[in-house]
Amino acid sequence: MSDDEESLDDVIRVSLWREAEFGEQPRQGLEAIQARIRAGEEPDEARHRPWLRTTIGAAVIGTAATIGLFTMLPGAVQQSGVVVPVPEAAGASVRGESQPSRGVSKPVAKFSVYWLGYQPGSKTPRLYRTVESFTGLAAVQAVRRLTGKVPDPDYFSGWTGAKVSSVSETNGVIVVDFASLPNTSQTPRASQTSQASGDDWLSDAAMQQLVYTVQSAFAQQLPVRITLQGKALGIRSGALDSKALPAAKILAPVWITSPTENATIAAAGSVKITGLAMTFEGNVTYRIWNTRTGKTVDRNAAMVLSGDDPATLRPFEFTTRLPPGDYLIECTEYSAHDGALTTRDTKSFTVR
Repeated sequence: MSDDEESLDDVIRVSLWREAEFGEQPRQGLEAIQARIRAGEEPDEARHRPWLRTTIGAAVIGTAATIGLFTMLPGAVQQSGVVVPVPEAAGASVRGESQPSRGVSKPVAKFSVYWLGYQPGSKTPRLYRTVESFTGLAAVQAVRRLTGKVPDPDYFSGWTGAKVSSVSETNGVIVVDFASLPNTSQTPRASQTSQASGDDWLSDAAMQQLVYTVQSAFAQQLPVRITLQGKALGIRSGALDSKALPAAKILAPVWITSPTENATIAAAGSVKITGLAMTFEGNVTYRIWNTRTGKTVDRNAAMVLSGDDPATLRPFEFTTRLPPGDYLIECTEYSAHDGALTTRDTKSFTVR
């Protein structure tokens, strides 16, 4: 894993992907662990020491009114009030280009792609982010990623099965033209999301997934318009263009940024885990399982984030010693009010 991947910021469990990725023995261990995670099993410390719950951060996320202004950092884009670190290449890839720009044609560069994932006890999905490399028209490639295979079984896409024709920026609007719209039969739980929002085929969350992804490719917070074979489609509000929601309202509060899903780490012993979190009390818990044995190999009660602003995505990292093997890490937040699990992200990885 490169240093770039380690330093980068940005629930559907598809069993067939797991079966393709793991052999029979590790799959059984992994499925048992995942079943416990889906059931909302608390860490042993929280069950046996209820007082620990009060030390674990609450998932109270500030609204747009509480976010305020934040100082922009090098290599970051301020999206709807929250500073979101992005790869340097993304920030430099489109500035100064003539208009209209057709999808940002550049050499290989890293860009953020956003995915949907459900939070425990919630029917409203939030956005998670992966960082991927593209060549050519980055914005077109990024949207095409949303229409294909999802890279992590924690996530899903509202755009599976769609066919994108072009992505361009004209007169201050990013226009995404589709040859065909998403096939909802291929998007797990997408119909649930649409029903919850009262939309026929496109949920608010899916629209935000597209908005955040193409804004990352252009490194600009421009409104996004969808067209179908060149004809504009109105969104549920009746408007033609969509803007990004405040990050605190749509981003998942905890992201694991390294290791990535199914990564292989060629360094047995010291393994570095990194992520971003936006939690009220600035705490994140983690737990690591060996997926062959199903046993917990490392955990913590509460890891304190750097910084002191609960409405800002803040980095966390720690190092753990792991022998060669297959592992699953889960980073979570528990409510300080009642100890309930409020958010999580997981990654499967192998240490060689």
